[in-house]
Order: sequence, then C-alpha cells, then structure tokens
Amino acid sequence: MPRIRRWFHVSHDINSDPEVWELTDRFGDRAFRVWVEILSIADRYDGLVPGENKYLSSALAGKCKTKTKTVEGILKYASDKQWLVYDPIRRVRNHSKYRPSRVAKQIPDGEQITSPPLLHTPTHSSKRDKKELLSGSEDPNRTIAISVLSYLNEKAGTKYRINGGKSLSHVMARLHDGFWLPDLTAVIDLKVEQWADDAKMFKYLRPETLFGSKFESYLNETLISGKEDPNP
Repeated sequence: MPRIRRWFHVSHDINSDPEVWELTDRFGDRAFRVWVEILSIADRYDGLVPGENKYLSSALAGKCKTKTKTVEGILKYASDKQWLVYDPIRRVRNHSKYRPSRVAKQIPDGEQITSPPLLHTPTHSSKRDKKELLSGSEDPNRTIAISVLSYLNEKAGTKYRINGGKSLSHVMARLHDGFWLPDLTAVIDLKVEQWADDAKMFKYLRPETLFGSKFESYLNETLISGKEDPNP
C-alpha cells in the first residue's frame, strides 16, 4: 500500500519571516516549534487548523514539549495579529507564503500519498445547522467528523448517519483526543483494504470499532507496511 506522507514543504525564507521573529521574541524559541507544527496541521488540512482551542493547545503542548498556557498564548497572539483567522474554522491566513513556489521534488523510495484535505463539504439539512455554520458557533471538530464519516461511507459502501448520533460521537472523541483528520482516514483506508472483501470482518467497518479503544493500535499499523491485524 502507498506510504502516508509524513513531511511537508516549508519556505526557505521562514527564518527571515518577521512574524516568526516577533513570535519567538515574545514567547521564546519553543514558539517556533509550535508555529511549525501549526503549519504542519495547515498543510494536512489545506490551510485549516481545526479543533477546539483547549484540545488543540493541549495537543500542541504535548507535541512541542511546552506548557499548554504558552500554546494558548501563542494561539491568541496569532489570532490577534490575524495570522490565524476564523471563517468559521481556524486557518493560517497566509498559508501559501510558507510553502515554496517550485514544484516539489518527488521522494524516490516507494509510492507516496499525501495526507488528505477535508474531503467533503458537509450538507446541513436543518435551519439550525445552517445558522450555526454561518454564525461560526459550530464546533469545527463536528465538521471534520462529518467529513470522516462521509469518507467511511464512500470507501466502505456503508450508510452511517453523518449529522449526529453515536457514529459521529466516536469520531469526535478521537478528534478531542488530539488525533487529526489524516489519522482517521488512514485507519479507514487500512481497514477497508484488510476487511472489505472478508465476509466475516466487513461488519467491523463501523465507527465504534474503527474509532474505539483500538484506534491507536490501528493507526500504528498504518506505519508498518504490509502488517495486518485480522482481529478487530
């Protein structure tokens, strides 16, 4: 199977960027790690940096080995400066500035696939849903969770309800744990490949199994080419 791309392009001029220097002057050099991680998330989500502030701050703090309050300060500062904007999901306003303009060189070792962007624009069937989306009050994780369920339905041929219920809550739980959209879709891809043609295992292509207690184990399987776990 193709290897998930675990890298992203950053402009050669990032160390000359006044925003980066302003950020590190205020919060210290560790803020550079946080900003690069934010850019990494934005690369996966086509410029978006989804997730509730408290969960995103916690995840970034753990990844960058710094205090959650420091990350909260960085996010607030970047928002006040409009480096991060909300419409309604948080995004890096000048995302393209941090990416090189040249066509990226291909890594020769094996077939690559990039982490997928938001795959589907959710359809809001009720007036309440539309009002929430327009006002920006809707939890961005819910929008991502809807995309994940839509992706599962498309890949596995299932018909799980995407606008609410237990199926959505299983996905939301993993997003709140700090996992990203590419992590969830990678598990879907792996298990569809392993189970879709197996009459016994197909029934486990369901949110409560894929995004339940074994989710992290399944995710680690995606990093090991050719390794399969036939048991849910």
